[in-house]
Amino acid sequence: MKIRSDFKDVITAVYDSPIGRIKISASNGRIFEIDFTDSDVITDPSLEYFTSQLDEYFYGNRKIFSAEYDLHVSDFQKKVYEIVSRIPFGEIITYSDVANMLGNKYLSRSVGNALASNPLILVIPCHRVVRTDGIGGYTGGIWRKRWLLSHEMAI
Repeated sequence: MKIRSDFKDVITAVYDSPIGRIKISASNGRIFEIDFTDSDVITDPSLEYFTSQLDEYFYGNRKIFSAEYDLHVSDFQKKVYEIVSRIPFGEIITYSDVANMLGNKYLSRSVGNALASNPLILVIPCHRVVRTDGIGGYTGGIWRKRWLLSHEMAI
């Protein structure tokens, strides 16, 4: 994911998780991007409030993230992300379910495309959305999606 050039005073942190490095980017105290990365980034200590939440999530002590964030996405994506953000920890729904909640059963593919562009992995838990006939895709890789679902179902 590309960092928007209109953000000022961007700070970043890299969190080493059980499923790989996660890069967190924020501006003006609000997170705007969380994504998997291979890069080494100097971690800004002011993002410790969020990396500690990641610790709690991966150790099984957190089910909901509490962070202020900025979303610079389309209105359609916002609607999809609002629905997906309400999926309870340890539960799944299908792309078709989300499409139906949007009022159009034919939007499943558009829902998948919106989730593929999710700028806030884990916070907007797109890994909890699956196909009716299988697991579906995941920007971080299917193995990560399986790991996250297994992790949440085991707690």
